[in-house]
Amino acid sequence: RECKAATTIQAAVLMVKQREQYRSMQISAIKMQSFQRRNAAIKLVETMRDPYSDMTFAELKALYEEEAARLDEAAENNDFKTAADIEANIAPLKEAMEAKRPLTRTLLESMIRETQAKLDDALAQKAYDECGPLQKKLNELSKKRADLPTVAELKEAVRKAEKNVADAAARRDFAAAASGQAAIDAAKKRLEA
Repeated sequence: RECKAATTIQAAVLMVKQREQYRSMQISAIKMQSFQRRNAAIKLVETMRDPYSDMTFAELKALYEEEAARLDEAAENNDFKTAADIEANIAPLKEAMEAKRPLTRTLLESMIRETQAKLDDALAQKAYDECGPLQKKLNELSKKRADLPTVAELKEAVRKAEKNVADAAARRDFAAAASGQAAIDAAKKRLEA
């Protein structure tokens, strides 16, 4: 009788442990499924908002040129409904392409000039509520100049770094000379690229 009671108690304890373990595994599986569904939904919404998000600038440019050719062909064939549909699709495509355009110093300078012109125009029209965001954009663009130096600026940086290395070596400050040499190497690499 004691043996049967002990076995019943052991079975009940084991059942509770296994039930807790199963429930824990079930909750973990549900959380993983929920997390996966969440990620899938985020990706779907991103695709709906920006159908071109997974394309590179080169792919977008090729697609834009294709669509522009189709638009010209539709206009030549007097198929204005198709031309209107294509034109409606080209606007977001061009916007996505411009957003992914690689930034060069020339492009940056043109963006700065364009923003400055808009700011000057807003000031002339006394549209001061437009000036704040334009000034902020102008400041952000100006800060990017350091990331995109011109060839002359790179040559000047190399010259300054070489002078700093020579001065550090003359002072027998070899740690500063080593870091200066690293700056020279980085500047020369950017200059060659």
